[in-house]
Amino acid sequence: MTAPDRVLTDPCGAVIDIVAPIEPGLAPEQIREAAEEAAPSRTARRLLAKALTADPDLLTSTRPEGPPSVERLIRGLIARGGRQVAIPLCAGCGKPEPLPQRRGKLRICVYCDANERARQQPCSSCGLPRVIRYTGRNGEGLCFLCRPDDDTDWTQRICDHVAAVDPTVPAEAVREIITTITRGRPHYVRRLAWDLEDRPAMLTGNAAHGTPKIIALIDALRDAGAQAIVRPPCPVCHRTSVTLRNTMGDVRVCPTCYNANKAVDCSRCQRRSPVARRTIDGQPLCNRCDRADPINHDECTGCRQLRVIVWRTSPTGPVCDTCYRPPTAICVLCGHERPCIGVSSGMPRCEGCSRLREPCLDCGRTMPVKARTPDGPLCETCFKRNPVSFKTCTRCGTVERLRHHGLCHRCACDQELNTLLAGPEGDLSGPLSCLHSTLMASNHLRVLEWLRAENTAVATLRAIAVGDCSLDHEALDARTDKAVEHLRAVLVAADLLPHRDERLAAAERWITAAIAAITDPADRRTIQAFATWTHLTRLRKHSRRKPITAGQTTSARRSIKAAIDFLAWLRAENLSLETVRQRDVDRWLDGVPSTLQCARDLVLWAVRTKRASDISIPARLKNTPTSALDEDERREIALRLLSDDQLDTRDRVAGLLNLLYAQPFSLIIRLTTDHVIVRGQTVLLRLGKEPLELSPELGHLVAKIAADRRRAGQMGHIDAPWLFPGIRPGQHLSHITLAARLKRLGIQSLPSRTAAIRDLTAEVPAAVVNRLLGISASTASSWAKGTSRASYAAEVARRSTATSDS
Repeated sequence: MTAPDRVLTDPCGAVIDIVAPIEPGLAPEQIREAAEEAAPSRTARRLLAKALTADPDLLTSTRPEGPPSVERLIRGLIARGGRQVAIPLCAGCGKPEPLPQRRGKLRICVYCDANERARQQPCSSCGLPRVIRYTGRNGEGLCFLCRPDDDTDWTQRICDHVAAVDPTVPAEAVREIITTITRGRPHYVRRLAWDLEDRPAMLTGNAAHGTPKIIALIDALRDAGAQAIVRPPCPVCHRTSVTLRNTMGDVRVCPTCYNANKAVDCSRCQRRSPVARRTIDGQPLCNRCDRADPINHDECTGCRQLRVIVWRTSPTGPVCDTCYRPPTAICVLCGHERPCIGVSSGMPRCEGCSRLREPCLDCGRTMPVKARTPDGPLCETCFKRNPVSFKTCTRCGTVERLRHHGLCHRCACDQELNTLLAGPEGDLSGPLSCLHSTLMASNHLRVLEWLRAENTAVATLRAIAVGDCSLDHEALDARTDKAVEHLRAVLVAADLLPHRDERLAAAERWITAAIAAITDPADRRTIQAFATWTHLTRLRKHSRRKPITAGQTTSARRSIKAAIDFLAWLRAENLSLETVRQRDVDRWLDGVPSTLQCARDLVLWAVRTKRASDISIPARLKNTPTSALDEDERREIALRLLSDDQLDTRDRVAGLLNLLYAQPFSLIIRLTTDHVIVRGQTVLLRLGKEPLELSPELGHLVAKIAADRRRAGQMGHIDAPWLFPGIRPGQHLSHITLAARLKRLGIQSLPSRTAAIRDLTAEVPAAVVNRLLGISASTASSWAKGTSRASYAAEVARRSTATSDS
């Protein structure tokens, strides 16, 4: 490869080739880091490599020539241990200062540049060759001794101009707007007041000749409710809904008109568009052709594909626009912690606040602009419904909102999956072909979003495709990540992995890690035996009947954590399970959180296995009875769930089963189509030993969710039997998620169940409640004893006895 080609394709590599012989003590990685810091953009790196290729002596001589990136590279090399390179000296004073300015072909420091400017343009007031610090009213330069008069309250003058046009805006609000726009700098306020005094008509629509501060002031006043203040129209297209950000001649225009004026014919696609870059021979390239040029492509560290790099200084290396994630910060506008732009500048702004907001053409709401039509702007919601957003796919001819590169969602998904799942031979074969078919049968938009968001899962899939990762549960267990767990569910749904109890596997992994973290060998052996024979055996036995619940794994973790803490405390007190006494256990429990009572399992096990004697930890007190939901409120919520069609159907069914039939969330989420029985117009639901006939309204809702079990945004098979499917394929909804969704409707499990059980046992015998609802006979009987039905029967019996005696 020739040197010019090397400069274009790999400028950092070209710099390494030049620097490495000069600084043999530096590693290539260090030279690459210094080059990327000195020239953050690819264009700057090309200029740096081109300058060093033409004159390598710039690194060892003190000549102040070349682009500023050469000096920054030299300083970066010295900071990393370079000894052969030399810092260039200022062409004016000869000092090794930073050289950001230029005098002809030579570079000078800021001090020499200021003195040079002072000699070329003396102060217009005193005529002395001093450094210009201020600008006068007519643009003349002034030194620090001839600064403009600062005794005038320029902010008040601006307020007077605004009040003369629109007196409805409070002066305090105008002052706050001025401070925000000018950032409290006096010369900005002074220039703003001068512009309004010279051209008072700027506030009434003639601000196209004004400065950006004038336009920002007008926009802020309009947002504050000023009706007489008029936004300036673009002098070219005459639109008032755009911001005049660019200058064309002596007027300010909108970006669209500016780009149209600067547009030329692209040398490759021949389309007329703004110039994004020029080739070596000076030919213009549009943005699309520039992005498609292989010279601009590099391997992304996220997706491992050759793509356009948008962030080269990330901790992991070059990142493409698909894998790039903005840093999280607190937005200065809305105050929420979200991914923001402008974090390095100290003014982070989230995506919602950084987008321009205008009244939507269809709905009329002031929203971020998604697209612009000849008639006006559209928000994202209206844009999705508007026919202007639908175009023809270049591959299959489908008319819909296209994804990228002119492809519909299905074709884009097929292209992405083919690229990702291609094996070493470049084709799909074996299990990956089955996975491709499964994902293509899913929601294409959801698959595309998943491929873009979950970098870990995508990297794992790519590793499986090329053979770097085996397709089994053990290989995925080594990659602990939520995205990998979702990928596991997709693979299980595609029958590429066998089904297993994931909560049990997660509990086993957690217990293994917790035991490995114990430093004392004796304590490690004790916890190993305790966890295996007390918790793992019980969990595995339960898992053979049905999958274990989240509550069971949580209880096991709490018990093992408390056991580890208890043994660590004994070790610190020079005690052990053999020597500890009850007074020591009481001292352990005295004044500590109640969660330490979870060590009771360890104590019981130690006493039972003769590892300890004569010690005990009392059982935790049961929670106080939960107060029942008010009957009127319960009835109101139930009627709303039955009648409000705007609510999610699954939320309505789950809430009614909890409110009317006392079903806990943990059982509701496990309902399948086998529990639903349809007999003509009647719908029955099997909650206990015998099916329960539902009311027509509730039966219609249950039949509806049984017929459509597709979860919005779910990938993989949709034939899972769950009435309440989760986001992961083949899995039901989490009871925590269901509780959070129903809580927004005013439904909490325990108060609602308490009211329902009390009402049911007052009207129906306990045996019937047991057969129809699955509530145990003992629970139903205990509730029936305290209901008004039992009290009423006892009262009738007492009266009958009294009558017969009389």
